[in-house]
Amino acid sequence: MLTLSDIDISSRPLFQSHLGGLPVSYYNFSNIFMWRHAMHYKYALVEGALCLFSQYRSEPPFVFFPQVYDSERFKAVIDTLS
Repeated sequence: MLTLSDIDISSRPLFQSHLGGLPVSYYNFSNIFMWRHAMHYKYALVEGALCLFSQYRSEPPFVFFPQVYDSERFKAVIDTLS
């Protein structure tokens, strides 16, 4: 079973190590931390990938895993989340 963790200030090093190279400011730790309550963000490490889970109001849940670039790792993450 997948365990989702809350995001707090102690999560910063983990997020920076996984998301630090992304050129998209929407997914930097400061932005995620600021919006963590409104967007109901949680996270988990799945197959070594940082997966960010969100559910905003009555919208369907959303999962984002930015550092999964190759098809084998993508398949492993999807299989684990299924």
